[in-house]
Amino acid sequence: SLRAHADLVFSSADGLDLDAALALPSVFAHTVFRRVAIIYVRSGISLSYFFRTIHPRLPSPYVLVAGSTDSCNPPRKYEHLLDDPKLLAYFARNPAARHPKLIG
Repeated sequence: SLRAHADLVFSSADGLDLDAALALPSVFAHTVFRRVAIIYVRSGISLSYFFRTIHPRLPSPYVLVAGSTDSCNPPRKYEHLLDDPKLLAYFARNPAARHPKLIG
């Protein structure tokens, strides 16, 4: 699965606290983000939290993989982030919009 190849996994079921991870010294950021990062986010509440809280704090461009649900991606109120240069590509199971970066 794409999740297995992700550099970071953000899923409420995993209990991983990305806020704490991103607050680590810059060594962490250089280690994880030395190339384009692949980030897996469980859709739903985790995805909204990711866009609201984590996305603005990411130091480098990344590829987003959203999964584990049949809900539409991205949530309508975050569609504008498809134009953000930090978001290079967005893989989603059920794309809810048309955009060159959105791959379904």
